[in-house]
Amino acid sequence: MEKRITLRLLFVIALLVLSSVDVEAKARKITSEVNRKLKLLNKPAIKSIKREIGSWSEGSGSPAKSKARGSKALGQRSVRGFVDRWVEGSGLKIGSWSEDGDIINCVDIYKQPAFDHPALKNHKIEMRPSISFPSDTTTAAKNESSQRVLSQIWHKSGSCPKGTIPIRRITRKELLRAASIEHFGREGPRSSFVANTTNNKSSYFVYRNNGTKVNVFPLPNHSTAYLITLGYSYIGARGNINIWNPRVQSPNEYTTAQIWLKSGPGDSFESIEAGWMVNPKLFSDTQPRVFIRWTLDSYQKTGCINLICSGFVQTSQEIGLGSAIQPTSQRWGDQYEVDIQINMDPNMRRWWLKFGDDVIGYWPFEILTYMQQKAVLVQWGGDVYSKNVKGVKPHTTTAMGSGDHASALLGAACYINKLRILDYSLQLKYPEWVHTDSEEPYCYSALNYQKSLAFEPTLLFGGPGRSHYCP
Repeated sequence: MEKRITLRLLFVIALLVLSSVDVEAKARKITSEVNRKLKLLNKPAIKSIKREIGSWSEGSGSPAKSKARGSKALGQRSVRGFVDRWVEGSGLKIGSWSEDGDIINCVDIYKQPAFDHPALKNHKIEMRPSISFPSDTTTAAKNESSQRVLSQIWHKSGSCPKGTIPIRRITRKELLRAASIEHFGREGPRSSFVANTTNNKSSYFVYRNNGTKVNVFPLPNHSTAYLITLGYSYIGARGNINIWNPRVQSPNEYTTAQIWLKSGPGDSFESIEAGWMVNPKLFSDTQPRVFIRWTLDSYQKTGCINLICSGFVQTSQEIGLGSAIQPTSQRWGDQYEVDIQINMDPNMRRWWLKFGDDVIGYWPFEILTYMQQKAVLVQWGGDVYSKNVKGVKPHTTTAMGSGDHASALLGAACYINKLRILDYSLQLKYPEWVHTDSEEPYCYSALNYQKSLAFEPTLLFGGPGRSHYCP
């Protein structure tokens, strides 16, 4: 009997030892994968923008004062950012933070992530389009206190030298929060997306305009409210997007205000996008941040946010994609907006992105297929990502826009004004045909509002998510 007990104990001990070895092996493998990914994402920096330990940017004040200025829990976020970088240890000298908790790496423009793309190995960067795109001088309805502004917090701590671009440093902690290291910066592959949507005719909208027919497939786990226009050959779109700081219920959710340009089959479209987003999981806080995104197959297996995957070529040394922006709008108070423009150079077939007066960079035609020549659909509006939308109860409380419905109108609801499209005539104009839509109108709404006959319409959109009408 004692011999059997001894053998069993030895067997259990052997299992524990083997299990421990297996766990350690898996841990080493994960650590190796994380280090490899961090090295790929965080290119060598010529300079890093950060603050010395214990110091604050001029005028930052105490955490309480910062909160009054709209920077919530600044002290806690800075300490957390310091701890994140302390444990990160991935190459640069660590031990300081910028006011918003970010480190900005100034990377050689020819060593940016774009050149990891196979199609861009021998790509020569162009710093400006080959043509001048038309400017707009018309008047749109907006809140009288609106101010066009785009100020990034990291600028208080320094600037990047000529020949470099600012790239927000990705931390080990942010990478480990991703569902998959390889799918960091995007929601991951949707192998069943096409099958699920094409077999369910009620799962998509059909829009027609002058013979142009486009199927728009709503994405799983997304809820959008938007204004849409269709055409044969759009080579540009723009709008002034109102900046807010909406609530996000869970770190696994996010909310955006943006512009989409799309082309290709509805169930596998190409899209390039720009705007602002609040994404706690990706950026470690709840501040609105500038972002871009693109996909070649309706986000099934390609595309990502900002420069996390190769493709977009950045030229600006002023604007850091993924960096926090300020100030933000206040209900019935000052309203702030950013002018976003996406235009294709018809000579070089590059989709150029501008935020305000700053040329950020471009999507080169080499990474695109359907959008090498044009877009056929443009959308303006908002998007909420959550697993608790479209019939899942309880609905998420993640807000879109300001958190107010479109019916709250200017001063309370989020808006996009001066909506413009550009075609091959190079004439900038308000779209001839537009339509507003919402996937969940009782949760998030869209309204094409015209203040008076003296003004053109302004898109209002947004909502609080879960409410009495959106259980």
